Amino acid sequence: MTSLVSETHSRAHDYMEYQTKLGHFSGSILIAKQGEVILNKGYGMANLEHAVPNTPQTKFRLGSTSKPFTAIAILLLQEQGLLSIHDPIDHFLPDYPNGHKITIHHILTHTSGIPNFTQLPDYAEFKGIQSRPENTVNRFKNLPLEYEPGDQFKYSNSGYVLLAHIVEYISKETFDVFLQKHIFTPLNMLNSGCDNHKTILKNRASGYEIDNHKVVNCEFIDMSIPTGGGSLYSTVEDLYLFDRGLYTDKIINIASVDLMHNPYVTSYQYSASYGYGWFIADDKFGDTNKRRIGHGGGIYGFKSEFNRYVDENVVVIVLSNLSITPKEKIASDLAEIVFTETNHI
Repeated sequence: MTSLVSETHSRAHDYMEYQTKLGHFSGSILIAKQGEVILNKGYGMANLEHAVPNTPQTKFRLGSTSKPFTAIAILLLQEQGLLSIHDPIDHFLPDYPNGHKITIHHILTHTSGIPNFTQLPDYAEFKGIQSRPENTVNRFKNLPLEYEPGDQFKYSNSGYVLLAHIVEYISKETFDVFLQKHIFTPLNMLNSGCDNHKTILKNRASGYEIDNHKVVNCEFIDMSIPTGGGSLYSTVEDLYLFDRGLYTDKIINIASVDLMHNPYVTSYQYSASYGYGWFIADDKFGDTNKRRIGHGGGIYGFKSEFNRYVDENVVVIVLSNLSITPKEKIASDLAEIVFTETNHI
């Protein structure tokens, strides 16, 4: 480890120790630059009841950081000639209302107008019930569009569940099997998959929330509900393998990666643009801007942030099993430690 990397390691570690001591963080992080891992470490507890500490091998729910994987699944089907991102969805789902004017591109970029099912009044009633993607789609497919497809950006989990349904319809495989075969296995991501509470999963983190100033177990959600939009679990080490794989053609070709990274639409709410499954923004560090391609997630008891600065070949991965974790700030502060010689945090 070079002296500069060693200094960055120490500063990042001290920062994470401080965040953990404040009660703001419990989880694991990984920081790497140009293929060299700077810090890969767990903080706090994966399970408070059994006093199991977090480690780099701890498995966390990703929430919406699952969306880039869904986008890749769609682009893989395009590479195989089984669809085009410009196809209207009634090519695959003939009975979908307004399917003739909603394209896969619209869904990938959150510009479809489809209402977000996680904001429906009865969401709390069905979030704990096992559901295949097509059954979840049936809960929102007949609702009126909120706007004409392509008119605006409005973040919608519904679209990515719909994409998972399309993947299953075209591939004739379940979504989890498709991802395993085409993404996880080729990249040797042995500790990633679609979560299922029935599965005995080694090194699984428990999710925690804060209630009346006390740490409590998180609310239950059946992880089949957010399939395509937020159903995955992974580790910081597996996500690093994913980061490295996107610099190659191991899972999709470079032209498809470029499609994912193109800023198709701007969201003023998120102060970023959106590609296919990725937010794209410029982060200012000192006097320079760095292009960030990333995604964050939050699902009962878990937070995640996966930020890639591809021009500098830097990645910052933050996975937490505590719902109050300020994931964006922590990821940004860690990036600043990497990009600045003096710690201004």
